[in-house]
Amino acid sequence: MSTEPVSFSKIKNALNEAIKRDGVIIKTPDYVFIIYEMAPDRWVKASWIFSDEEGWKTTVSTKRALLYLIEEVTESLKRYEKGEWKPIIAPQEVKTIITEVEG
Repeated sequence: MSTEPVSFSKIKNALNEAIKRDGVIIKTPDYVFIIYEMAPDRWVKASWIFSDEEGWKTTVSTKRALLYLIEEVTESLKRYEKGEWKPIIAPQEVKTIITEVEG
């Protein structure tokens, strides 16, 4: 398991895969967090930091994916006010994120 920097093209693919595979996508004012099951016990975790125009992607086990999701919800999101972050649940919302980044 190694986290590697990736282009927005790979993040765009991860966003689309997460929607197709009933993954979790969370958008904040600063970044988008993506996690979805790729295969049994293989999950993809990815993120895009808007201000840095920087993406990261890794493949992890189911246990590690659950730990990352718990950490995101309990630690990272608590610094935002209500309404500043939202779960992305529709393909149109993914398209909106892609348009925002690509311009």
